[in-house]
Amino acid sequence: MLVPLITAFVLTCLIEGIVICGFEPWRRWLLASFVCNLVTNPLINLILYPLYGHSLYALVFILLEIGVVSAETLIYKGMLRCKFGKCIVASLIANTLSCISGIIIFNI
Repeated sequence: MLVPLITAFVLTCLIEGIVICGFEPWRRWLLASFVCNLVTNPLINLILYPLYGHSLYALVFILLEIGVVSAETLIYKGMLRCKFGKCIVASLIANTLSCISGIIIFNI
């Protein structure tokens, strides 16, 4: 169980980190992205892991991803003190790309 969770965390940090580097000041955004993923990635994966293959998996997955985007938007807003719109765009783009990558790689 630990190897897939670590792999998912590293993959998420890499993909979201690349996206986040497009925002200025990129070093602060990158740190904020890492903090976000330290909070949200392990939590979402620990909740989802036991549900893999269950009929409720897709619904729980979608609801949790909405929660992750919301939480990360608020973390960005608090850490970076930038406009809410910029924070939500960053979170949506980064999480959409890492989510799609995870689905492809892990065949969820």
